Amino acid sequence: MKDCPNNNADIGFIAQVPYHFYVFKNIIKHLSDAEFIVGEPYSYDEPPEIQSKRLGGLIDLIEKEKIPWRFFDFEKDRNPRNNFFEKYNILVATTANGIITSPLIKSIKKVRVQYGQSKDAFEFGDWNRYFDLILAQGPYSAQHFRALTQCVEIGFPKFDDWFNGKIDGADAGELKSKMDPRKKTLLYLPTHGALSSLEKYREIFSALRNKYNILVKFHPRTVWHDSGQVLFYKNNGFATYDDSADILPMLKIADIVISDSGGAAFDALLAEKSLVILDVPIAAEETGELQTQENSIEQVIKRERKRIGPVVDSPDKLESALEIAEQEKNGDENGEGNYFHLLMVKTASAPPERF
Repeated sequence: MKDCPNNNADIGFIAQVPYHFYVFKNIIKHLSDAEFIVGEPYSYDEPPEIQSKRLGGLIDLIEKEKIPWRFFDFEKDRNPRNNFFEKYNILVATTANGIITSPLIKSIKKVRVQYGQSKDAFEFGDWNRYFDLILAQGPYSAQHFRALTQCVEIGFPKFDDWFNGKIDGADAGELKSKMDPRKKTLLYLPTHGALSSLEKYREIFSALRNKYNILVKFHPRTVWHDSGQVLFYKNNGFATYDDSADILPMLKIADIVISDSGGAAFDALLAEKSLVILDVPIAAEETGELQTQENSIEQVIKRERKRIGPVVDSPDKLESALEIAEQEKNGDENGEGNYFHLLMVKTASAPPERF
């Protein structure tokens, strides 16, 4: 594979899926001594055809922005004798899986960029101790991270273009041109796995297509590891997007965002969009396996006095919740802004000092 490395790079940003590009792009573009590292498997049991498609989508995004990148051949370059990592002083990642935990890079400083507001039990797990520094979105996360390692609050680089007013351009216009102007537009952002609402709500979403434009943006793990759910929505007339697509233009044209137990609810909050939350019940004995818990923030925002939008616990209640959301801006009873400032430090465009 022909890569395009930065010969002066001593900072490597490890990107496994297209979504990681959007997390890192507004940091790496300010650093002349950095490059993406591409090629580490997202899952070690993924089929070769899935791996090829995933890498292709990621590389296309990187090359479109003319950002240097270097290919990491997992089978060859994890051999210490190949000295793949000896040029780096710092490695940057979103989680501690794969090479980040390897003794091979023990002497290299490791930085984590928080990629969104995830489930607390996972987000603030002991694995964060692998990192020498964590760049956190805001005070809620920072207070947890500081119990594990050093932490600095930087806001959410993925949203820099949103807060700098750069999302009114061609991408949002192209999306809007595909929508029926007579209908409101729903942006559905389901999480993956057992907490996902994809299967339970797919019939009601099919029925609602007559009334609404519906965009479905899948979680990266759904895209690469749950093709059956993806195919249902693709084959039944929905406008579907994988993690190669930028969420910000979708948020721009959306009238209402629908989420479940994933971090996407907080993207809607940051974008000040009306939000409907689909609550997928889970048994108490499953909470550990699913890495959620009663006091996890994605569960707290569903409570009556804490909620940031209507909460729906069965498909037959979704349409009425949408009608409420159409008529009024949703927010938690304590003020939506309270969550915003708890979860995120709003920043201007990312200067090099952010890193």
